[in-house]
Amino acid sequence: MLCASSEVTQVVGIDRRPCHFEDKKFSASQMDIHSPELPAAMAGADAVVHLAFGVMRGEMSETEQAHNNVAGTLKVFDDAARCGIRKVVNLSSVSVYGAGSGLDESAPLRPAVNFNYARHKAEIERAAAGRHPHVIHLRSHLIFGRQCRAFLKAMVNARFFIAPPAPYPTLQIVHEDDVARAVMLALTRDVRGPFNLAAPEVTSIPELVKSRRRHALPLPLSWVRAAVSLARRWGNRDEFTWLDVFDTTLTVRCDKANRELGWYPLYSAWQAVEDTSEKRSGSANVR
Repeated sequence: MLCASSEVTQVVGIDRRPCHFEDKKFSASQMDIHSPELPAAMAGADAVVHLAFGVMRGEMSETEQAHNNVAGTLKVFDDAARCGIRKVVNLSSVSVYGAGSGLDESAPLRPAVNFNYARHKAEIERAAAGRHPHVIHLRSHLIFGRQCRAFLKAMVNARFFIAPPAPYPTLQIVHEDDVARAVMLALTRDVRGPFNLAAPEVTSIPELVKSRRRHALPLPLSWVRAAVSLARRWGNRDEFTWLDVFDTTLTVRCDKANRELGWYPLYSAWQAVEDTSEKRSGSANVR
């Protein structure tokens, strides 16, 4: 989307892994955000869009994950400031709120204490408020679409769904293209601070899955938590804190994004789920 814009002349992508995207406006630089060479890669840029973040801990310790996520992101902000770049867009998350209904951006940040991803996002926003108040934080809800995270694709396409006790907690989702549009709008507007991003439909995990598979079978959340506990006893180091998503109500208002960014979602929650289906995901493209 950036490369397709007539207002953008050059895009530099920075990642630890090799990049396979190709466009005449695009060039890739393979490095870690902690690299001392990062400022040189930023030199001459008018804006920085920061997306890098470790969602799952994997083989990292909690200290290493915090160093990667929090210290790494703040270094990006610091390096951008040293390069004289005043437009910085950071992809944050509504998980910084923890839980609640109809929350706007003035709601306190109370991330779940056992969800490192959410805690780190909140720590970054708090630190940036003092050090880099001009940074724009796009607090997106769960991002669905052809390029979304593997566990969300698996959830939508499964023949089973994780079912918390009824009544089901409610949430929202947002299409990846609508998030990309918010980034583009943030780059062109004189704004700062946080903005919620979500499709307006309030739904639940079971409802999302059953919208794709009417005959999907419920798997009680208590059974899944018991299986996770057993796996940990056997030495499994995977992080399962994302299970809290299935047991937490979290919905937000996007009036500020409507008003200051001119952002309105073009995709409904159901269209976002449809684009995450096996049929659509198999022919993913980059827009």
